[in-house]
Amino acid sequence: MAESESIPPSRVLFIDLDIMLDELWMKHYRRKAELLVESYGLHVTSIKITPSQHKGLHVRIYLDKPIPAHQALLLQFLLCDDHSRSAFNSARVEVGYAGWNKLHEAVGWNGPHQSSCRNKSVVRRR
Repeated sequence: MAESESIPPSRVLFIDLDIMLDELWMKHYRRKAELLVESYGLHVTSIKITPSQHKGLHVRIYLDKPIPAHQALLLQFLLCDDHSRSAFNSARVEVGYAGWNKLHEAVGWNGPHQSSCRNKSVVRRR
């Protein structure tokens, strides 16, 4: 995979799980995630899991050191990231898009809108 040098390394893995898990399964997921990351010579400093906007969970895995985008992409895939998101992210990395690794979060109108689309404007209707 050809990766652009314009993509900065990342210390956070973002995983979109389109499933709700019970506490026991989440405990196992966290442990297996740590083991997988460690098998690549990295260490997990923290794992944060939050509900996603529509369904499922968003997982953020914080690493002890930054890794290249292609390695983050692989680890996210292996950690069960949504398959469509993985495919889109792979294409973004391929073309050198620095903002390749985003999770879609709920955005309130009171805060700034974080959009990756610079040519689109957000219209607020009353």
